[in-house]
Amino acid sequence: MFKYALYEPGLLEPEGVSKVFFTCDSHEQLLPLEQAINARWGDRVNVSFSTLTCLEVMAGGVSKGHALEAVAKKLGYSLQDCMPLAME
Repeated sequence: MFKYALYEPGLLEPEGVSKVFFTCDSHEQLLPLEQAINARWGDRVNVSFSTLTCLEVMAGGVSKGHALEAVAKKLGYSLQDCMPLAME
């Protein structure tokens, strides 16, 4: 089940955290954060914008593309057989 917690320094345990969201009214204000996270953590994390105002941070190697590939393989298809759709 999905649960969220607002970050409070010293109170959030990292165990069980699978994704972190940073939201802001301004995309431009999130860009330096994206760069800083990538510079600090590199390939250990996957950083992407799900919307212009929502920056998501997950473990490295985690992506919708990898998830689609795993589901397609389980169903006996390849990525060439798939067409992902996104709604924003």
